[in-house]
Amino acid sequence: MFLKSFFNFFPPPKFLRMPYVGLYVSDEAIRFVELIRNRKDFKLGRYGEKILYPGIVQSGYINDVNALTKSLKELKKEFNLYFVSVALPEEKAYLFKMDVPNIDEKEIRTNIEFHLAENVPISPDQTIFDYEATGDNKIIVSALPSKVVNTYLDVFVEAGLCPVGFKTEGQALVKAFIKKEDLGTYIIINAEEKKTGIFIVSEGVVRFSSTIIGDESVVKNEVDKVRNYWDTHDEKNKKIEKVIIPSSPWVNAFNLDKYIPPIESSRALKYAVPIGLTLD
Repeated sequence: MFLKSFFNFFPPPKFLRMPYVGLYVSDEAIRFVELIRNRKDFKLGRYGEKILYPGIVQSGYINDVNALTKSLKELKKEFNLYFVSVALPEEKAYLFKMDVPNIDEKEIRTNIEFHLAENVPISPDQTIFDYEATGDNKIIVSALPSKVVNTYLDVFVEAGLCPVGFKTEGQALVKAFIKKEDLGTYIIINAEEKKTGIFIVSEGVVRFSSTIIGDESVVKNEVDKVRNYWDTHDEKNKKIEKVIIPSSPWVNAFNLDKYIPPIESSRALKYAVPIGLTLD
């Protein structure tokens, strides 16, 4: 069995030295952001969006490859884009927790491969995964169908863009909304045009995610379910401290007392995922 992590597509040390933008394809639009290093902080560089016709992408699935490729080519030409860090759709991702002994990375990945079938409802040889360590010899595994990842990869390459790596939406949102030194336990509610993402974040790692479509009452009911899930599954007894409805995606990018980015706050929230993609 041979399985690749998200970053086995491209060796990060070489590529991540190159300037790149964070780019997110939602059902409604393509959005990208560039952050330029400014001593200890950043300043906002290029950013932009291209609205997509309905149905080109639906629930993270690319229905019209040619139309999306065309839109990406137009965005690339307009803003002179090449290297991109890409968000993969949260709807297609599976998260699960694993205990691992104190072993090296190769052995950890082998261990994950052996446990994929019991945690992910797709064939292990059709799965691409990555993981984040949470301490106490535990990891959180993010797994996606290889068909989804390869489709996104093929579209970007055909558009003349070079992905430097992939993250899920949730992983990017943590970077945008939670200060890097904050190890608290929170529920994040990220509302987009047609969907709402609900995430449990603890010690800087996404532990649970849910994507729903519905009004405020539906979101509230789902938040209650997510909270109950955590209360009955968290082994460390780390209570959820608060529910966060984010107001700023810049917490790890700027000191807003010293620098105000040239984009209004309400609009900046639409760029939260690409912002988080730039904050490794």
